[in-house]
Amino acid sequence: MVKILVVEDDETIRTSLIDMLELAGHNVLVADDGIIGLRFAQTKLPDLIISDIMMPNMDGYEMFQAIQNDPNIANIPFIFLTALA
Repeated sequence: MVKILVVEDDETIRTSLIDMLELAGHNVLVADDGIIGLRFAQTKLPDLIISDIMMPNMDGYEMFQAIQNDPNIANIPFIFLTALA
């Protein structure tokens, strides 16, 4: 079972994404901002991170940079997701 960390502040998008991933059989971890997402990445060691870009407290770019600077989690695949056109 793949452990996926979803970092998304919009509840509607987050819920839809979680439902889709869980229906596909994945174990989903959830954070609603980049600070919590970074903490989960460091402690839960997900197999994949899917993150929004624009979030409160720490945006997706800042979280990605912090992950890249941490050798323990720098190799976790990371996908940016945004609802912006």
